[in-house]
Amino acid sequence: MRIRREMVRRLASSRLDSWVTLTKTVARFTSVAVLGLAISTAAQGGAGIPPLTTIRVASGLTLPLYACSPPGDHERLFIVQQDGRIRILRGGSLLATDFLNIQPRINWAGLLEQGLLGLAFHPNYAANGYFYVYYNRVGTGDIALSRFHVSSNLDVADDTSEFLILTIPHPEENHNGGCIQFGADGLLYAGTGDGGNGFHLNAQDASVMLGKMLRIDVDRDDFPDDPNANYGIPSTNPFVSATDGIRDEIWDMGLRNPWRWSFDRVTHAMWIGDVGERTIEEVDREDAESGGHNYGWACLEGNDIAYAGTCRSDPLVAPVQTYTHDFGCAIIGGYVYRGCAIPGLQGTYFYGDNCSARIWTVSWNGTSITNFTERTSELAPAGGLTIDNIHSFGEDAAGELYIVDGGGEVFEIVPRLGSPDCNLNGIADSCDISDGTSLDLNGNGVPDECEHPCVDGTVGSASGTIAKVLQVDGSSGNASGVVFKRVGHPLTVTLASSPAGPSPTRYVVWVHRNAMPNPQALVVGSSTIGCTLEPSPFAVGVEPHAFRCLHGGFGPAFCADVPVLRPSPTSAPWTQTRGSGFPMPVTFVLQGVIDDAAAGNPSGKSVTNAVVVVVQ
Repeated sequence: MRIRREMVRRLASSRLDSWVTLTKTVARFTSVAVLGLAISTAAQGGAGIPPLTTIRVASGLTLPLYACSPPGDHERLFIVQQDGRIRILRGGSLLATDFLNIQPRINWAGLLEQGLLGLAFHPNYAANGYFYVYYNRVGTGDIALSRFHVSSNLDVADDTSEFLILTIPHPEENHNGGCIQFGADGLLYAGTGDGGNGFHLNAQDASVMLGKMLRIDVDRDDFPDDPNANYGIPSTNPFVSATDGIRDEIWDMGLRNPWRWSFDRVTHAMWIGDVGERTIEEVDREDAESGGHNYGWACLEGNDIAYAGTCRSDPLVAPVQTYTHDFGCAIIGGYVYRGCAIPGLQGTYFYGDNCSARIWTVSWNGTSITNFTERTSELAPAGGLTIDNIHSFGEDAAGELYIVDGGGEVFEIVPRLGSPDCNLNGIADSCDISDGTSLDLNGNGVPDECEHPCVDGTVGSASGTIAKVLQVDGSSGNASGVVFKRVGHPLTVTLASSPAGPSPTRYVVWVHRNAMPNPQALVVGSSTIGCTLEPSPFAVGVEPHAFRCLHGGFGPAFCADVPVLRPSPTSAPWTQTRGSGFPMPVTFVLQGVIDDAAAGNPSGKSVTNAVVVVVQ
């Protein structure tokens, strides 16, 4: 989230109290071979992964059980409460007004597993304002999947806008599932439980939607005459053409209670945490858009026989990871980390257990689980805080991960020593680079605005050599010139020669103020461009010239997100093609001028410094 991060204290890593082995499936059916996997207790779970910890970002919540953000919304985290409310966390604070409050419609009072259970934002939420909730209806406990839309106040939903998508009868209080997610295909997936105590056979009954992963199209209605079914059936669902009574909505079957599951936002693989019954918890995984799986419940629990003779004849898909009830009793499926604040953590899947509050991570090497690590102690928050009632993991728009504690708190997973933030904007440098806020042309992980272009021959983040500047409006110098310029007069920079070697790919000219304490503005034509704009990345093959921001060494800098330099004497924009060479000498003429009026300089003069860098 784009909130200023608090500094994270260095915490001493503690040894775990025991080594743990979990089971991994290598065969299934009547004979099952089991491998024991030792849990790593190292401070980091793989090369490049820094020690981790958690910081509390929200507290005072009532029965929180999920957290997510709309696509592209880096300012807000939406927190689902079991009691029928959705709260917004923004700028480190919970907003006083609920985003949504549908308590009177929710079956939750005094119940452990029913309530408002899931939330998903439409992929086009920024334009249509649609979001979807999964809840148990008051009185009956039946599952309702409904659409709402945001009001004119973007922090408050219109609670009168409910539009029922589907409803599913649910016989018992437990095993409701509840997690809903949009896939990369734009379709809505919903994980349902088997119906609860005594209804385990639903998971293998293809005529009902309980104990399944469903996939539907919420942007059309294939059932116009049914007010309780307002959705479409994707033609690519695996059982659409079946003639044996299998429901077309089914994507996968054989699930007991897929309470929390997720998509890897890079590979689009699905990871499912399916809660076990007697002794085994399991993680299931499937490649992108490869449905039609039967995960075995209630015939099998993990790798063990549960209710013999209850499985269909379909091939059964083994879990990729299991653990016994010696280490917990209710798995909480998580997410594959795809954020930007911890680059070394890319591709690492987090999951935990509600009963033991233990947290583990694994990686996927294309065929099997690797890098299995317990992180319970590592992720313990500082300051006497505890994570002891894991209800869910959460993921924000940037891919950063959270742990939702049922005691009323939300914690963010962060590097133990904090993330580098050279420009002090409260956002990790790696995130600035990832989302385009900052450039990193040489790929060294440091935002360009934090590097002076003249240091060690680097141009921000592009490798380059400083060329000799022949003249800057009459003042000559080897690498730069200082000149007084009156408002309204263009600044001219003449480059004498290029360095030896291949033809340069581009020339970049920086212009900045030497000694003025306040940020200035650049006037281009009749437009005044403030220094808060970011430059566009240079195009391959065509090299426009643009201002760049400078920080450090010479004081505040100017920047503009427009090509402002042209070769003299032509008036056409210069788009020198890569590798074709540059004529020498080259004269650049600024098409904009420095405007000091906004800075309170009554003389209309400014002291500027021009640095020309040739990039090979």
